[in-house]
Amino acid sequence: MPYVFQLLSQLLESQKTNALSEDYIQLLPPLINPELWRTKANTIPLVRLVQAYLRRGSANVIQANKLEGILGVWQNLVSSKLYDSYGFDLLMTIFLEVPMFVLHSPSSRSFFLGFLLMMGTGRICRRMSGIFCIFC
Repeated sequence: MPYVFQLLSQLLESQKTNALSEDYIQLLPPLINPELWRTKANTIPLVRLVQAYLRRGSANVIQANKLEGILGVWQNLVSSKLYDSYGFDLLMTIFLEVPMFVLHSPSSRSFFLGFLLMMGTGRICRRMSGIFCIFC
């Protein structure tokens, strides 16, 4: 299954347009389903695929109301010691590709509260490089 996600991410990354087709938009809800992320082998290719979605069609992702699902994926990734670095990769893509006015919406407040709470945990030293990359 991870190979399918790798192929899809390569297809998305190779597109010249910055808009997602309807077929890709229909694939997004199952991709952010938490059950799919529980398999360890799926996590890294899924992160790359979600990043490709945001890079090629963040406006489409926002219109489909799937940004909150992606933020939920981010929260699950950073809560894991094994995958927190991939969570930071996803977070950097979110900050780079999603307009700030969308991130400032009331629905994204829990995202920022989670980010601030995460900074207060004991694993902050491990995450400092990721935090500096995001804000620099």
